[in-house]
Amino acid sequence: MRLQTAPGLPRLTRPGPQIAWFLTPTVSLADQQFDAIRAQTPGVQSKLITGSDNVQAWSTKPGVWDAVLLNTRIVVSTYQILFDAVTHALVPLSALSLIVIDEGTCL
Repeated sequence: MRLQTAPGLPRLTRPGPQIAWFLTPTVSLADQQFDAIRAQTPGVQSKLITGSDNVQAWSTKPGVWDAVLLNTRIVVSTYQILFDAVTHALVPLSALSLIVIDEGTCL
């Protein structure tokens, strides 16, 4: 991915695919957002990740997060899912190109 910079400054290139991560305060809102995103971007690999996916167990098994996110360009989850994944170094922030916070006033 190339990041646009001001004229005369070098461009930064990050290797590997970048992920757009949509965050919501509730699972029901995550479901709604995921359905809307999937309908509008049918050719893009997207995933809905919630606590019912047994995410807590993923941190004890090496490579699970990598496998789940392989070829995924858009993820929708609650705030806590991404917070835990980043806090435990399971998802590096450098893998994210965009974070969208829905209902940010709830934070």
